[in-house]
Amino acid sequence: MTAAGSDAAPARIGLVGAGRFARFVVQALEVQALEGSARVRVRAVADRDPAAARALAERCRAAAEPSWRRL
Repeated sequence: MTAAGSDAAPARIGLVGAGRFARFVVQALEVQALEGSARVRVRAVADRDPAAARALAERCRAAAEPSWRRL
Protein backbone atom coordinates (compact mmCIF):
# COMPACT_ATOMS: atom_id res chain seq x y z
CA MET A 1 0.00 0.00 0.00
CA THR A 2 1.56 3.30 -1.08
CA ALA A 3 -0.96 5.83 0.22
CA ALA A 4 -3.57 5.82 2.95
CA GLY A 5 -6.64 4.00 1.71
CA SER A 6 -5.26 3.12 -1.72
CA ASP A 7 -6.16 -0.56 -1.23
CA ALA A 8 -9.74 0.31 -0.33
CA ALA A 9 -12.57 -0.48 -2.72
CA PRO A 10 -13.70 2.51 -4.77
CA ALA A 11 -16.56 4.60 -3.41
CA ARG A 12 -19.84 3.96 -5.23
CA ILE A 13 -21.97 6.91 -6.32
CA GLY A 14 -25.22 7.56 -8.13
CA LEU A 15 -25.66 10.44 -10.54
CA VAL A 16 -28.91 12.40 -10.47
CA GLY A 17 -29.36 13.72 -13.98
CA ALA A 18 -27.58 12.75 -17.16
CA GLY A 19 -26.88 16.24 -18.44
CA ARG A 20 -23.71 18.20 -19.09
CA PHE A 21 -22.38 18.14 -15.53
CA ALA A 22 -22.94 14.39 -15.15
CA ARG A 23 -21.17 13.75 -18.47
CA PHE A 24 -18.25 15.89 -17.25
CA VAL A 25 -18.07 13.84 -14.03
CA VAL A 26 -18.04 10.58 -16.02
CA GLN A 27 -15.33 11.94 -18.32
CA ALA A 28 -13.17 12.87 -15.32
CA LEU A 29 -13.65 9.41 -13.82
CA GLU A 30 -12.67 7.82 -17.16
CA VAL A 31 -9.42 9.80 -17.13
CA GLN A 32 -8.71 8.68 -13.56
CA ALA A 33 -9.38 5.07 -14.55
CA LEU A 34 -6.89 5.35 -17.43
CA GLU A 35 -4.31 6.76 -15.04
CA GLY A 36 -4.99 3.98 -12.55
CA SER A 37 -6.08 6.42 -9.86
CA ALA A 38 -9.86 5.88 -9.86
CA ARG A 39 -11.32 5.95 -6.36
CA VAL A 40 -14.95 6.38 -7.36
CA ARG A 41 -17.27 4.18 -9.42
CA VAL A 42 -20.66 5.20 -10.78
CA ARG A 43 -23.21 2.54 -9.82
CA ALA A 44 -26.38 4.16 -11.21
CA VAL A 45 -27.62 7.10 -13.25
CA ALA A 46 -31.12 8.53 -12.78
CA ASP A 47 -32.83 10.88 -15.20
CA ARG A 48 -36.39 11.67 -16.26
CA ASP A 49 -35.32 10.92 -19.82
CA PRO A 50 -34.81 7.13 -19.89
CA ALA A 51 -32.71 7.29 -23.06
CA ALA A 52 -30.32 9.82 -21.51
CA ALA A 53 -29.99 7.78 -18.32
CA ARG A 54 -29.39 4.60 -20.31
CA ALA A 55 -26.76 6.20 -22.57
CA LEU A 56 -24.71 7.60 -19.71
CA ALA A 57 -25.15 4.47 -17.61
CA GLU A 58 -23.87 2.31 -20.46
CA ARG A 59 -20.83 4.55 -20.82
CA CYS A 60 -19.82 3.91 -17.22
CA ARG A 61 -21.19 0.34 -16.92
CA ALA A 62 -23.84 1.35 -14.41
CA ALA A 63 -27.56 0.82 -13.94
CA ALA A 64 -30.06 3.30 -15.41
CA GLU A 65 -32.92 4.39 -13.16
CA PRO A 66 -36.04 6.43 -13.99
CA SER A 67 -36.00 8.34 -10.68
CA TRP A 68 -33.48 9.58 -8.14
CA ARG A 69 -35.58 7.87 -5.47
CA ARG A 70 -34.35 4.50 -6.75
CA LEU A 71 -30.68 5.30 -6.21
